[in-house]
Amino acid sequence: WAEALEFLLAEMPRAKVLPDIVSFNASLSACEKLQQWSQVLDLFHLMPLVAIQPDIVSFCATMSSCEKASLWHKALGFFSAMPKA
Repeated sequence: WAEALEFLLAEMPRAKVLPDIVSFNASLSACEKLQQWSQVLDLFHLMPLVAIQPDIVSFCATMSSCEKASLWHKALGFFSAMPKA
């Protein structure tokens, strides 16, 4: 997971390829599956800073990561912040 994040955050921009919602969501999901909840939260909060708005996949991966880490209050906060359809 660490190499994938390095690729997303350093190598892609160095190659003049900007990360997009798909690459961020793939990274969020990978970190969530590996129970790297701190990395998930960091990535999620980074998205708006690089002009990428989190979507339903972003929110779901982040909430799932919080749930697996027993961070229920954070999961509920993300649920409340999730855009309504």
